[in-house]
Amino acid sequence: MPTPLAQLSKNWKKLLADNKWKALFDDMQEHLQGEPASHVVLLASRHQSAYQNLMLGTISSADAEVVFNQVRQALLYLIDNLTESGLGAGGPDADGLDTLVRQLEVGIPLTPLHLVNCDRYQSLKVFQECFEGWRLAPCRFQFYYLLACPNQRPQSFAERLVYELAGAYATSHLHSIEYQRSAGNARVKTELLPLGGTADDAKDNFKKYFAERFRLGNTSFEDYLRTGLPRLQWEYVITSLSVTAGDWYSKSSIVEEYLQWLMDSFAEAEGNTPTFLFFFVIWLENAHLPEKLSRRGQETVESIKGLVEKNRHHATLITPLPPVPALDLKEWLQVVTLGHIKAEQKNAIIDAIAARLQGEELERFQKENVLNMEHIEGLQEMVCNHSWRDHPDRRP
Repeated sequence: MPTPLAQLSKNWKKLLADNKWKALFDDMQEHLQGEPASHVVLLASRHQSAYQNLMLGTISSADAEVVFNQVRQALLYLIDNLTESGLGAGGPDADGLDTLVRQLEVGIPLTPLHLVNCDRYQSLKVFQECFEGWRLAPCRFQFYYLLACPNQRPQSFAERLVYELAGAYATSHLHSIEYQRSAGNARVKTELLPLGGTADDAKDNFKKYFAERFRLGNTSFEDYLRTGLPRLQWEYVITSLSVTAGDWYSKSSIVEEYLQWLMDSFAEAEGNTPTFLFFFVIWLENAHLPEKLSRRGQETVESIKGLVEKNRHHATLITPLPPVPALDLKEWLQVVTLGHIKAEQKNAIIDAIAARLQGEELERFQKENVLNMEHIEGLQEMVCNHSWRDHPDRRP
């Protein structure tokens, strides 16, 4: 049975009081949609950034506690001002959609790719053309900047690109791919970009991250790039890192110097290394709506574009990620059911999702027939989970 808002609020405040941050953020993101969900993503990112910097010793415990308290107060305000319309798949308005999903006849084995592979054809084409061109060059170090609104789920697009690569090349020249996986499942993990109080701090933090991830032991980051030793067994190594536009803007000189150093360091590598692909996920509210960007947002976009342009021989910017046409969701449903779905079923699913929209998001759907990717992915997750529950042997 769906959990009423009052009970959810009580549960979340208990988790907050017990400082169970991860459980709180995970549960809120599972149950919320729209603007509240976007706020939770940004607050989670801010909390994780402060926690990571505290663990790395780049900020004091007192400074970290200031951030934790600010996030705590923002979460309490958010919880106290929630309405039923802010609830997504876990809310009491979800029964109709859940029933419609249960009635689907899924005709293919679903994989983690099916959680994130709706639309984005143009953005996917940009990536594929860059990847193929650089692969043939060859360019062993590639950097992809994904600038998008949190509602459009840029981290999920990075995840999709990893799965697309694995599917396209696993049986040919691509012998192995290494990427970070989320705890408890095989999904691609996007981590926070290691930052610091200065550019040198950020560089040191990345070196620590790199050494720990690849178990370099006594070998320095510089020595690894110079010698390629210890040898990594994979042909392709993929890293997905995220940063908010706010952090980029407030530390623009640090971030630009830091990322330039990172790209230069890999580009000048002499050792026999795997090909490294970096996805930099940058969350910017309304990134796909230039008319709604603040001056700060516009300056952040220009900063990112300038950095990418200076490094265009091995870096590209994939933006914006716009809302998804409802037609593309219908096509996705057509594929996963092998065509065993009626037009009225597809329309009913779209209508059920639209019934949850409000404000500008609802107006845009009525005018343009598009949905934010967060709603698309919510539906994809429901379809996959029901299929895996009914067919445990298909669960990846």
